[in-house]
Amino acid sequence: KSSSCAAFVKSRPHVKAQFPRDILNACERFQSEFELRATLDYADDEDDVSSTTKQLLRLREVFPEEDVSDASIAFLERDIEAVVRDFRDACVGVKESDDDDDDDDGSSWKKKKKKKVVVSLSLLRRTLCTKLHVDHVRMRAMTTYCGKKTEVLDEASLVHAIVAKAATVDENAGPMARALRPVADALKSNAKVFEKTLVKERGESCDILFLKGEMWESGKASVHRSPETTNGGWRLVLRVDEYDAVNEAEEHQMCVVDDEGRGREE
Repeated sequence: KSSSCAAFVKSRPHVKAQFPRDILNACERFQSEFELRATLDYADDEDDVSSTTKQLLRLREVFPEEDVSDASIAFLERDIEAVVRDFRDACVGVKESDDDDDDDDGSSWKKKKKKKVVVSLSLLRRTLCTKLHVDHVRMRAMTTYCGKKTEVLDEASLVHAIVAKAATVDENAGPMARALRPVADALKSNAKVFEKTLVKERGESCDILFLKGEMWESGKASVHRSPETTNGGWRLVLRVDEYDAVNEAEEHQMCVVDDEGRGREE
């Protein structure tokens, strides 16, 4: 099913049940946002991923020992590693089902790709990317440990078909995609007309949400947005991207922050 879906979820109720409370308490007391970013190996060997996570992500830089235990830090490190492995498996698994020319184990595709990912752990106290958009990547994994989850447009809807088709990258955009862009812009600007029925949070806390981007296949990207946060609400969010897509993703980022600290579409 995941091979044909623009967005799909891996449910992880066990992670939600076991997630360290002291990490959540520490985040609730923070007055400002943070982002930790690291490049990790896409390795098949779990030890390789584990060692680089601890060395490069540096969770202790934001979670002091007096607030968060070593066991809690280790739990979060292990879970980030698990998300990285699931992201790798999702990319390989979906590519296998879409490409009959690959070897049965996906090895021919894996050899062609850089075995690295960029992970970003962020504490967010403002809303970014409030407009419906697609990501300029092949695929992205999002895990919201606490707070509102990413909101995804129903991909069976006509609105999704128009917005996704219009988002096709310029070098692949045909006359239809270019013609649909004004329509897509109008739909995104007037999302309140349909958002209550077509735009929903996907997954539960600690689940992994996989979002296909416009680089995956023309017109097949997931249309989504960040949720509104109000009354001091905050989100602890993990994002995983392929290493060779990150620069392109940032260069083509469609959501920026204005002077009032709110996200808007550029």
